Amino acid sequence: MEVLWILYLTVCSKMSCITQEVQSFNNVDTCVVSKQFHEELPTDGHWSSINYECRPEGSMNA
Repeated sequence: MEVLWILYLTVCSKMSCITQEVQSFNNVDTCVVSKQFHEELPTDGHWSSINYECRPEGSMNA
């Protein structure tokens, strides 16, 4: 059974957090490379936190 890996972006303000899917991958290594790339991009907006995370499709955030 093949696992599909999803790169998620979660941004938080002082009031709430929003999570969205960025991209999907066939293996975790490719997802991690993309995560590192995205973390190096300049940020925009006034977020209190910005987090990228690779998780298997359908998994819950811990």
